[in-house]
Amino acid sequence: GELDPDQYIEMTWEDQVPGAGIIQAYPSGSIFTLDELVDLVAIYSDNTAANLLIDAVGGGEVITPHMHQLGFYDTYVDGKYYNTRDGYFYTTPADAARLFALLYNDRINGEPWDEMYIEKLFQNSHNFLRQFIPYTTTGWNKSGLGATEQNDVATFVTPYGSYSLAVYTDDPWNYSAVGTQMGNLSLRIHE
Repeated sequence: GELDPDQYIEMTWEDQVPGAGIIQAYPSGSIFTLDELVDLVAIYSDNTAANLLIDAVGGGEVITPHMHQLGFYDTYVDGKYYNTRDGYFYTTPADAARLFALLYNDRINGEPWDEMYIEKLFQNSHNFLRQFIPYTTTGWNKSGLGATEQNDVATFVTPYGSYSLAVYTDDPWNYSAVGTQMGNLSLRIHE
């Protein structure tokens, strides 16, 4: 509630980074609202949009203490994608799963913000942990892919209660099988 979702952010060529996403190919000077940037991060894992959001909220000196205040003591945002000369960013699967659990209970930003973000996560472009879950269970997730990793965190709401799950990989032997393996693991936990 401290920032206006309709606030405009201008992207410069210095903001554009490679990797996941779509706006790194847009021309310098392109304008996005904060809400559009959140969409791009939630749905497409857009690295350029993520960096613009990191700057918009005040950088690591604001984000890291806020994460620690929320109880995410293994989460640090002291840099940006493809620009780690000033620091780094890091989290654990435990912190990621806890964040999703708190998000489900409106304990990150509160109403209506947490629900609005969950609606965006339903559209995530990869759904490793959700892919084999029965339709009677509601679930949303945020995946992350890189050259040497595939990660996913999700929350599931079942008729018997809710739970959150995070799976991170690092340099798997068979990269192409990881998505299916995560889906099978998630289904076994669900069962």
